[in-house]
Amino acid sequence: MATPEAVLLRDLSLGKGQIAYLGTFTVRDEDEIGRGSDAAVYRVVWQGIPVAAKVLHPNLVQPGVEGRDERLQRFGVEIARLSHLQHPRLCQILGIAVTADRHLPVLVVELLDRTLYQCSVGPDRLDHVTLLSFLADAMAAVRYLHSRDPPVIHRDLTLRNVLITGQIAKLCDFGCARLCATNPADLVGLLPDLTACPGNVFYMPPEALLNPPVYDESLDIFSFGVLATSVLTGVEPSTDLLTAPRSRVHTVQRADGTSEETVIAISEVERRSGDLGRIPDGHPLRHVIVRCLAVIADDRPRAEELHEIVLDTVKLARDLSPSQPSTAGTGVTRQLESTSQQLGQQATCIADITARSSAVEEQLSTMTQRLVDTQLETTAIRDQLQTTNQQVTEIRDRLETTTEQVTSLQGHVAVVSSQQTDLRASISEQLDETNRRVNDQLSQLRSTRQVGDNSRQHSAAPAAHSLALSPEKIERIRKERKVCANTDIYIHTDNTIQYAHPEMIAGPEGTNSVQVMSKIGRGESSPGDGDSAFHKCKRSLR
Repeated sequence: MATPEAVLLRDLSLGKGQIAYLGTFTVRDEDEIGRGSDAAVYRVVWQGIPVAAKVLHPNLVQPGVEGRDERLQRFGVEIARLSHLQHPRLCQILGIAVTADRHLPVLVVELLDRTLYQCSVGPDRLDHVTLLSFLADAMAAVRYLHSRDPPVIHRDLTLRNVLITGQIAKLCDFGCARLCATNPADLVGLLPDLTACPGNVFYMPPEALLNPPVYDESLDIFSFGVLATSVLTGVEPSTDLLTAPRSRVHTVQRADGTSEETVIAISEVERRSGDLGRIPDGHPLRHVIVRCLAVIADDRPRAEELHEIVLDTVKLARDLSPSQPSTAGTGVTRQLESTSQQLGQQATCIADITARSSAVEEQLSTMTQRLVDTQLETTAIRDQLQTTNQQVTEIRDRLETTTEQVTSLQGHVAVVSSQQTDLRASISEQLDETNRRVNDQLSQLRSTRQVGDNSRQHSAAPAAHSLALSPEKIERIRKERKVCANTDIYIHTDNTIQYAHPEMIAGPEGTNSVQVMSKIGRGESSPGDGDSAFHKCKRSLR
């Protein structure tokens, strides 16, 4: 049968010898000194020494309860982590145990008197110098955690997790602590729920409230800024932060009449201005608290720098504290007052610079938005210019095509013009030839008319005789050519034949049969036969 120690180590995923097993503890309700969502803390006496016993709630770790294994594993991780962390400003772990009645796992740590909350808020508030020294102790513990390899992020730095014993403050409660590695793959299997939203929302920076949250060790620096604000003012973070907006809408009017809305984050300094306003303007820690509350994680100071600033402030406060004995008399007092006044003036200047920086950041954000708007408008103009260039290119191409077509048409016009010129020349030549022929024919007609006139005037010329013949006889005459001597035969348009001397080429005077169709031939009669020749020819034709 497994021993209680073996069962406990198995449930917490711890190895034997990894941490001391302290046996069985008896816890009583009346000894409870604190309670959280997962566990309660009891005052227990172990070997005559008062210690603190952190016991998980029974209803969360009983067998069969949903999520039991996860809770036990997370509890084991806290124990394992504490066992490897050793620093005078960290609450020291003494070992593990089980309760006598239900065998619940117990984490045993050193018992401290009270919390920083009890010392800074309420009627039991301690003096200013002591509270500053507690802040320095807490920051020393954070500096140690961040110096580990890989760094350890506490993630729950609040007034109730800083415990006080005498004049020393120690950081406790590592249930929310996480390792921080450059390569997240290095942490696989080491810790559960690495991206879960950490502890108290009032102490968390904006990046820890994202879904999923993304943060590094600067989360603890932001939480320290909230913690320091509460310690200096004696007031816990205002519950108004739950409803205070984290962003505002900025509207930019464009030149074309349209508008665009941009969401701008509200700085944590502005959101927490009510709490920060309670810190005196001349306090030397005010400016560093403002840096801790920066929205951008990289703008926050590192743990080493912040610890040194708090230590210097504690030293200065002790030097200026009236509770410290003075041996220099009035001169030293005046020097202290002068130094305090100078520090106040410097703090005021720092506050003014911070305020101006915020204003400059807001102006820069507005200018950046305007630049974005200008870039958008420039892009639109560039697109329009590109479209216009494309249109110009298309028009230029069309113009070139039209120019080519015009050039081609001009060539065709030149060819047609040349053809017209050649045609005019040809027509002119033909007209000249026609005119020449007409003139020649007119000349012939004039000559013929003159000859006719001469024939009519010749009185000795023998008379012409016409004989009406049938077409068959006319054809016979053409074929046989039987005519009288020295007599020509002419066939007229009225199918009559005329006998005449060669010089007579027209029909008988006074007749209409003057157009000669063809000349048949010459007869055999001798000149001077006259009518006897005509009748002789007539008889032969019969």
